[in-house]
Amino acid sequence: MRAGLAFLASVLTLVPVALTAQTPPPTTPQNPVGGAGPLGGFRGASNNPGAGSGDFGGPAVSVSDNRNLKDMPKGEYGQDLARRLTDAKKLVDAVGQGRALTDGDVRRIRNLMREDFIAWQKRYDLLPSAYRAERDRWLVDEKSLSPNDWAKQRLNWLEAQRDWILARGG
Repeated sequence: MRAGLAFLASVLTLVPVALTAQTPPPTTPQNPVGGAGPLGGFRGASNNPGAGSGDFGGPAVSVSDNRNLKDMPKGEYGQDLARRLTDAKKLVDAVGQGRALTDGDVRRIRNLMREDFIAWQKRYDLLPSAYRAERDRWLVDEKSLSPNDWAKQRLNWLEAQRDWILARGG
């Protein structure tokens, strides 16, 4: 009898451990299929593409002054989009205050835009033709815009993406 109770107690102790060991890692916008690190080359956006600080997360950001949370898509993707919009607006504001961007900044901004498009496509499972049309509309030839205009181009793209999402129920 005691042996049976001891066996039952050990099984009941091990079952929760076994179940938690099988729980898959959470998914995030930076890692849409779960796991420990980014997959498929998708990373979170840099907080300031002109600073050369890489793609390390910065302090928490708030939604732009003119927008409130009901004007943003819901969920984790909406929070990520709000952060990207805030970062892009800060860069445009810095340009408006006299900051001159370089060709290196253009490459970083264009890379961030590519990441924006990848995240959008993965999240909303767009038709390839619709995805390419929008990407080609916004990611024009690198030399067609000045470095400062590229900062505005990314902000305009992110605002258009937000409006597209909200028009479809966000």
